Amino acid sequence: MKVLGIDTSSSVASVSVIDGDVMVGEFTINHPKTHSQKLMPLIKMMMDSLEIQLSEMDLIAVSRGPGSFTGVRIGMSAAKAFSHSLEIPIVSVSTLKSLAYNDTREDRLIVPIMDARRSETYTCIYEYKDGLLSEASEEMAISIEELAHILKEKNRPVLFMGDGVKKFRDYLSENLENIEFASPDKIMQKASTVAILGREKYETSGEDNLFDVEPNYIRKSQAERDYDKKHGVE
Repeated sequence: MKVLGIDTSSSVASVSVIDGDVMVGEFTINHPKTHSQKLMPLIKMMMDSLEIQLSEMDLIAVSRGPGSFTGVRIGMSAAKAFSHSLEIPIVSVSTLKSLAYNDTREDRLIVPIMDARRSETYTCIYEYKDGLLSEASEEMAISIEELAHILKEKNRPVLFMGDGVKKFRDYLSENLENIEFASPDKIMQKASTVAILGREKYETSGEDNLFDVEPNYIRKSQAERDYDKKHGVE
């Protein structure tokens, strides 16, 4: 099964193709250009390099967020357009889970943190049980102080990854013990993990309904929150 993976949920734009258990190609750019400028050229370069066509894909897997509202929308829109026009099944996967999947150590909690602005982070606590990555919390948008408090109570080694590491590294190092930060090759999103998790989801649960596939922002955008505040909406 050939799977196209797409992740544009942060400043990173990543696309990948896996074929069975082989990752045959992955292009990733961490650059301030907008995803509307980066995504389609990345896909074209990868397909040209691999000498394959989009129409040869058996499945499209896309990161649904949380993350950058604009970034998630761009990746989701592209994936849905490919799925609809080429009649290829589509599945969406959690950005946080795909980040956590970058590491497979079972002796610690794996905690992706993504910068949600205002000293908050999108996060979820993961752990491996019987070789499978599982959630030890729900996906959350919380302050870094709240996350540190939760992890202190769990009293276990922790591995952090995600774009929130750059922003919160000093705070976490000063306030938590027995922590580690992922290496540069594992700290950011990879479309290959999106593709792998997407294939697993497809084989277990089947494809998503194209018209039901939507971004998961966890919380409202700043514009929506400002509107609600102005109009007294709880």
